Amino acid sequence: LLYTIKFEYHAMVDVEIRLEPLGRASPVNGVLQNDISQPTAGDPPRNRNSATPLLEEDSDSADSTDELIYSAPKHRKPSSEGRNRKSVSQSKSCGRCFYSMACCKDPELHERKVYLAQPNPTKFAKNEVKNTKYNAVTFLPKVLFQQFKVFINLYFLMVAITQLIPILRVTFVYTSWVPLGFVLAVTMCREAYDDLKRRWRDAEVNSEQYKKLTPQGVVTISSDKIAVGDIIYIGKDQRVPADVVLLRTTEKSGSCFIRTDQLDGETDWKLRLAVGTTQKLGADVDILRSGPAVYAEKPQKDIYNFIGNFFATLPSDVEEPLNIENTMWANSVVAR
Repeated sequence: LLYTIKFEYHAMVDVEIRLEPLGRASPVNGVLQNDISQPTAGDPPRNRNSATPLLEEDSDSADSTDELIYSAPKHRKPSSEGRNRKSVSQSKSCGRCFYSMACCKDPELHERKVYLAQPNPTKFAKNEVKNTKYNAVTFLPKVLFQQFKVFINLYFLMVAITQLIPILRVTFVYTSWVPLGFVLAVTMCREAYDDLKRRWRDAEVNSEQYKKLTPQGVVTISSDKIAVGDIIYIGKDQRVPADVVLLRTTEKSGSCFIRTDQLDGETDWKLRLAVGTTQKLGADVDILRSGPAVYAEKPQKDIYNFIGNFFATLPSDVEEPLNIENTMWANSVVAR
């Protein structure tokens, strides 16, 4: 069994990067760091304030040994003009909404500190999986909109409407409306069946049972009832219900393997390590007594990197860094 905690991490974040020839990238303690040699006396001086192009192509530099690595731009204090432009742009609608006051833009994302097995001051989203496209109210309007936004369907609709006007009628009314109605009926039946199958799959995933560790003991809850900060048990060949941090395993080394073929298509097993502080505890309930908390970075698209910290107050104050090897993403499967 694996003892994990859940935290909310999925998001879609646009990240601006630039490519710079900084040198050789070497992994140190699970974090990619830049190994840049110091300039010698014969090297030309470097201007740090000069702008670096995103990508330079030079046929004479084909034999260069420098590697292109990703370098995040430094944070700069925006000018007053930039702040004004930003405030004006944020007040406008995103173009997909009817009113700017109810804009459907994604909310601003921040770092989070999650407290384990206790109420969190921040309100997080539910762990419910929902892939359905329609409900009883929106089914008919959405299907009709999707069909008639296609020009050919809209054309035949206009032709059928003109046949209702006697002065414009050139044939029988049913010859225009029956084919159009048949196509719409078949399309609506297909969309209803596909959406019903999605609803059945969502119900199956949301009803999957997991064990949760609480101060009163171990209880069983469904996947959609799992909240941020809960400590849950995940067994072998069981789906990971949410993005989690690995706290304990049955192995003394605190290691386990997961399959991520549903996320990135890779079939090889990936090694994951439990948090060292919680792995050394004698029993599961000792996790609750240690006052644990997890700091997680701002949600991002990259599923191969993670930066965080684990905190505990008992028996002494502990702060342990976390990386991608201490996490398991949702919909991965515990292999061993």
